[in-house]
Amino acid sequence: MKKYTKLLKALLILLLIVVLGYFIFTKVDNRKTKDDTVQVQTNEISIDASKFIGKTALEATKAGVKEIKLEGSGINAYITSLNGRTADTTKNEFWEFDINGKASEVGAGSYIIKAEDKIIWKITNF
Repeated sequence: MKKYTKLLKALLILLLIVVLGYFIFTKVDNRKTKDDTVQVQTNEISIDASKFIGKTALEATKAGVKEIKLEGSGINAYITSLNGRTADTTKNEFWEFDINGKASEVGAGSYIIKAEDKIIWKITNF
C-alpha cells in the first residue's frame, strides 16, 4: 500500500508541475501577442514601394497598411492615423512622409514613386 501512496504522490507532483508549466508558458505566449499588437500601433511604418512604381505614395500607403484615416483628398490629402495610431495634435504630432531617409517636400498624394524609393511614415512633432 505504501508503494502505491508514494507512486500516487509522485504522479500528483508531476501532474502539478505539468499544469503549472502549461499556464506559465501560455502567459508568456499571451504577452508576445500583446507586444505584437503594440507593434501594430508603432510610430514608424515602412511601405514596400517596389510594387507601386509610377503610383503615388498615398496610393501605396493605402494599399500597404491595414487601416488609414485621411483628411482632405487627392494631392491635398494628409494622413491622421495609420494602423490605429493617430497623430495627437495636442502634442503637436503629425505623420511625416519620408522618402529615402529625408522628409518629403511634397504631399504623399503628389509624390510619384520611382524605382529604389524607400517610404517610411513616422510620427513627428512640429
